[in-house]
Amino acid sequence: RNTLIIRAGDFERLKRAILAHIDLNDRPFFRFHVAGELETASQFCAYCEIAEARPLVRFALYTHRFIDVAEWAADRGGTPANLLINASLDNRPPTVDETTLAKSFNARFFICDSGESPTLDAFPRCAAVDRDGSRTGITCDVCQACYTGAPGSVTVCTEH
Repeated sequence: RNTLIIRAGDFERLKRAILAHIDLNDRPFFRFHVAGELETASQFCAYCEIAEARPLVRFALYTHRFIDVAEWAADRGGTPANLLINASLDNRPPTVDETTLAKSFNARFFICDSGESPTLDAFPRCAAVDRDGSRTGITCDVCQACYTGAPGSVTVCTEH
C-alpha cells in the first residue's frame, strides 16, 4: 500500500501512515523499505521528516543510491541523528572518499559479498547470515547493528 502512495507522490499521506504505524507498534526502531528503493528527493525528505517527528525512534534506510542520497542530504542540510543510511555496495569496500562523504551525513555501508573479494574479510559481518549464506537464528531485532553503526562503518553480508 505504501508503494502506491509513494508512486502517487502523496508524501503527506505516507508520513501520516508511517507515523501512525510507529505509534501503534511502539517500537524503538523502524526500517524504511524491506524491499524497494528510494525514488526521489521528495521521498527522502519525507523519511527525514518522519525521523525528526519521532526522535526517540531509530530509523534505518537501505539504498543503492549513495551519491544521490548524499546530494539530497546536503541540499536539506543533513539528516536527522536518528536516521542511519545504509548504503549498499556490491562486492567491494568503500573508497576513502566514499567513507569521508558517508561520515558527513550519517551513512554507513552494507556490502553484499559474493565470495569473490578477499578484501571484504577485514570487515565485520552481518550476524544474521553466516559465510555460507545460511541464517544463524540471530534477528535484526536482537542485533540492531544496522540501526546503531557509526557513520562510515562497514558491515558485510554473504549473498543469500
